[in-house]
Amino acid sequence: MKNINGNKFLAIGLSLLGFLFVMACDKDDKKEYEERVETEILTGSWSDVSISAVKLSGKVVTVENGSEISKVGFSYWEQGKLSTRQTIEVDLAEDKTFTVSLDELDSYTQYAYVAFAIQGDTKVEGDVLTFRTLISTEVKDPEATNGGFDSLSFSSVYLKGSYTTGNSNNSEVTFLYWEKEKEELNNPLTAKTETEPDFSIHGKALHLKPGTEYRFCVVALNEVGIGYSDTVDFTTNKMVYVNNQATGDANGSTWEHAFTSIKTAAEESPEGAELWVMAGTYEEVKIPLKNEVDIYGGFSGTETSLEQRDWEANLTIIDGGATGLVNDKQLFEHKYSSKSQASVLDGFTLQHGSHWGGGAIYCRRGSPSIRNCIFKNNWGKVGAAIIFQHGNSEIINCQFLDNIATANAGAINVHEGTNLYVENSVFRGNTASNEGGALFGQGSEAIYKDCVFEDNEGGKGGIIFFNGACAKFINCQYSNNVGKDGRLCSGKYSSDDCCPL
Repeated sequence: MKNINGNKFLAIGLSLLGFLFVMACDKDDKKEYEERVETEILTGSWSDVSISAVKLSGKVVTVENGSEISKVGFSYWEQGKLSTRQTIEVDLAEDKTFTVSLDELDSYTQYAYVAFAIQGDTKVEGDVLTFRTLISTEVKDPEATNGGFDSLSFSSVYLKGSYTTGNSNNSEVTFLYWEKEKEELNNPLTAKTETEPDFSIHGKALHLKPGTEYRFCVVALNEVGIGYSDTVDFTTNKMVYVNNQATGDANGSTWEHAFTSIKTAAEESPEGAELWVMAGTYEEVKIPLKNEVDIYGGFSGTETSLEQRDWEANLTIIDGGATGLVNDKQLFEHKYSSKSQASVLDGFTLQHGSHWGGGAIYCRRGSPSIRNCIFKNNWGKVGAAIIFQHGNSEIINCQFLDNIATANAGAINVHEGTNLYVENSVFRGNTASNEGGALFGQGSEAIYKDCVFEDNEGGKGGIIFFNGACAKFINCQYSNNVGKDGRLCSGKYSSDDCCPL
């Protein structure tokens, strides 16, 4: 029994020692595993490039307790042609760098290469880099040639050119452009460019100012110098074309590629642009009146100047589609600006617009010039056709026909802070349920010269109602205007030198 018990204790002791030994081994293996890191290759760079040779560099990083590096080297090939791939092994220096000099390369050819190291059964590669051999042995200054431009529009132009790299691999090429009136090449803009294998270059300059003269050139540079082409001038178009029947690119550059929406054209046009709108009917509302963006209708599509258009023959209609007083059918709007807005609206028929204030146009802090326009069958609570507030506006050679206000101003409400000049215009058949069959003035001043007022009707004032305002009528004609209060002019005007009817 003693031997048996002794053997039993011996067996238990040996088992315990074995367990502790295994645990110790596992601990050591785990520690070694945690400390080991995979080999890392740092592909260095290339240097000493010539027409047929180059020097490649690399570096290897390993852990101290890792397996030995058995091989290092480079693989290289003509870029785009993996079938030409070649591999060369080299010696590893004490600082773990390695280099190789390649020769018998083809001149002016793009190559790709990668450094590698073999550690045990594992091959690790660095990043792929590229280089191009030279045309000749001496790096020369680059050269650039201006190829001109085309596809000129109101806000963009397509630039062209060519260049040589001066047989350098470290070369860049681009377009520079700037406003000519600034003349000096200070802080020029850079066009996004693309190059071709034949050393041609093209790019597009965007966000230009309409009707502005620019100057541009091609610039090429390398590590030893810079080359400029001759400069070339161009002037952007002022015209932005609108034609709701166009089927082109809808960018406004030509009649073929015209915007199909007046609203879109106005929203995308910068200051200085002129919108030329082809004859037709445009069912649109809420078109913005923007600073120094002029909108002209009456084009047939053959004109090259404003003088050639015939707005009476080529009717250009903007139709809001309203048949009564609603709040979302206003044709044009401009409001809440911090500065006075100067723009032109010329050559349109504006009809079936509707809004609580200004069925066709609501203009706050704006100073548009409205010419050769017909306002008919528009609705508004205040100012069936137009309401002006804070600005200096003019209306020339326009007609206001059969517009209806449910409160005041059958045609125009001239509101506070406004100075309005109206000449050679007709007000016919406009009605207001309350005040001012055609006109209403409040805290404003207006002049009406050589105008005709016929068949207008208002609750108070068949033609006009004043609320602390002034209006002067010069050489105007009046016929069959009716005020239910028996007066053509009612209300309180601001001073004795005003001339109510």
